[in-house]
Amino acid sequence: MGGRNHYDGIDAYAVKLVHIKSQQLCRQTGFSQNDRLYIEQELMIELAERLPTHDPARATCEAFITWVVLQKIADLIRSQKAKKRRIDVEAISLNNFVFTGEPGLSEERWATLDNEVFQRFTNSNARSADERIDLNIDLERVMKNLPKELRHLCELLAKYSISDVARKLGVARSSLYRSIHALRDVFDKAGLRDYL
Repeated sequence: MGGRNHYDGIDAYAVKLVHIKSQQLCRQTGFSQNDRLYIEQELMIELAERLPTHDPARATCEAFITWVVLQKIADLIRSQKAKKRRIDVEAISLNNFVFTGEPGLSEERWATLDNEVFQRFTNSNARSADERIDLNIDLERVMKNLPKELRHLCELLAKYSISDVARKLGVARSSLYRSIHALRDVFDKAGLRDYL
């Protein structure tokens, strides 16, 4: 029969079970008929490695073969699902450095995100209504006492990425970072580090 693996000298029950189970697995999401020969080989390799550990006092040979095949199938399904997750969603760290387009300058990914996007990524807007009211009151108090330039910077940072703010202000990011560190100190002292 074309496209079918042959396993001379292997237990007939094992060969039949592997053929049946590989066909069934190919009908599941994430697998196709093109995977059948690969699946069969994986199952037979697993059996070849595990059969020497079979203890007849604990289970019949057929029961042991069935158990090994089903365990390997579960592994293959888990592996396929994990592969699909990696394809569907690529996890990235917001702390990774990315190049900004200016020669020799990079910054953390979070600093390049629009403020609203950053909040969605980090779920940083997940506060209760009372917490948001308290935060706004504290924020207004701190903002009122900021020097004019830092207050303006804070307002811009609430709406734009660091790159955008640097462009709007016409300053190098290195000097902008110094101002942001000054802002952080003020917010730290006010207990509002999380806001910034």
